[in-house]
Amino acid sequence: MERRGWKRRVARRGGLIAHVVTFTNLGCGFAAILLAFEGRPGQAVSLIFLAGVLDFFDGALARLAGHGSPLGRELDSLADLVSFGVVPALLAYQNQWGPSRVVVGLVCLAFVVGGAWRLALFNVLEPVRDFRGLPITVAGMILTALAYLAYLGEPWPWPVLAVCTLVLLLLMVSPVRFVKLSRVITPLLRRLPEAARWATLLLALPTLAIILVPLPQAVVGLGAIYILLSLVEDRRSPSAVRFQEEARG
Repeated sequence: MERRGWKRRVARRGGLIAHVVTFTNLGCGFAAILLAFEGRPGQAVSLIFLAGVLDFFDGALARLAGHGSPLGRELDSLADLVSFGVVPALLAYQNQWGPSRVVVGLVCLAFVVGGAWRLALFNVLEPVRDFRGLPITVAGMILTALAYLAYLGEPWPWPVLAVCTLVLLLLMVSPVRFVKLSRVITPLLRRLPEAARWATLLLALPTLAIILVPLPQAVVGLGAIYILLSLVEDRRSPSAVRFQEEARG
């Protein structure tokens, strides 16, 4: 069926629009680094939360336009490594104290390395139904939120943020299946009546609040729900059930 209206225009220019969104994501990451060094972590955190929204939409735009390409995938990975790997690790480094700054730096470096591994693995694997390992976007936004909570509150005991960083790292490089949000949200929207679809725009209001305020508690809570649901879903997957049956047998 021929596409009409705005879908037709997006299909014609979707590749360029997706690249612009990806570069805006990268710009948010670079600006967040500058703001972090200038002692304005709140604004840096807002930019990373905004980058997370942009990262969701650049993939959606590319799929809608049918312009998914190896170049776009590589550009997206490079932008994600900065915005959700380097910047969260930098914020975590600035807001935790340990036995030495070297140890703290090594923990944060491990997160960046794990994120790079996760992105590279995603690019070389065949397209699959779900993600393998926690997406760096989710891990980076959670670590950013945790680092900001550590900045806002009383100094956390040394191991707390470091342990959170390592747990997120292990989830990124694990073989656990994590649900693609686009796979869940898109069919759900299609099932809604036409009039009800416009009501979903109301979701933009809390999203803007999370970005502009910013609200790290909301990001940590939503991220924890996503991780828990994915872990439960992974346990119920056919491969997991087959593995359990072989272990019993």
